[in-house]
Amino acid sequence: MSRIATWRLALRVARRDALRAKGRSALVVAMIALPIVGVTGADIAFRSGDVSQAEELTRLMGGADAEFQQAAAGPVWQSPDNGQMHAEDGVWDAPDERTPEDIAGVLAGLLPPGTELRANETARGVVHSRSGLMPTSVRKVEPGPHTEGMLTLLRGDFPGADDEVAVTQAFLDNSGLYVGSRLRFEDDDTSYRITGAYELPGDLGADEVLARPGAEPPRSEDSVTVTYLADVPEGGVTWDMVMAANEHGLTATSKSVVADPPPDDQVPLFRELGRSEAWGATTPRWSSSPSWSSR
Repeated sequence: MSRIATWRLALRVARRDALRAKGRSALVVAMIALPIVGVTGADIAFRSGDVSQAEELTRLMGGADAEFQQAAAGPVWQSPDNGQMHAEDGVWDAPDERTPEDIAGVLAGLLPPGTELRANETARGVVHSRSGLMPTSVRKVEPGPHTEGMLTLLRGDFPGADDEVAVTQAFLDNSGLYVGSRLRFEDDDTSYRITGAYELPGDLGADEVLARPGAEPPRSEDSVTVTYLADVPEGGVTWDMVMAANEHGLTATSKSVVADPPPDDQVPLFRELGRSEAWGATTPRWSSSPSWSSR
């Protein structure tokens, strides 16, 4: 008997056996297929969670070239990726009376003419939900191309007036409210119309309310964090600009510097402390915003 004829006979026997015991055959197929499907799904999930450095920076600052933040009253040293920083005099808790307007003025003098600078403020707040009071994060920033990738609109619109807000989808899920609802803060009679739902790609589970920069929703003033999103005319924010900001107690995360960091001998933090010692410095977390959850 030829080899082809042998295979034909075996296949006919296997087909007849499979038709006689359909349940057993289905079980065998499932036992073979399920592990393959599971491994494939796990690989897809792992790869989708593997965020590149560029994507992480976009989640942090959207389309801006760099994000600046007040760190200390005096000069600081930082690593190129802003993962490590150290106060030059070793003092972090010296009082710093500068206002956000003062900081914006300092940055305007350090960055090239034509730079667009926008404040991105977050703070704690408490709102009325369907089930009672609910803590949340309150952000004030002007949405636009500079926030693309940092804030993703899902439906509706970002707020266009001071008595309007947008909220994250997680906030809607947890509060029982919806787009079109009126939102009130604790101990405040003013209500804000919810105009849209958005998400933070860097923190999909975050409860957050977004208001216009000119609005004044009630919030805990001792929890306010302000960063400054900078768009320079061309060339990105350079390492020299970052070090100039460091002299004023400001740290910076620059997309161009992170992508092409300077050599260690041009980094005061590494030059003065060495890489190994620098790891003992304060390490800020790359994050699009702080989150205060009711859960």
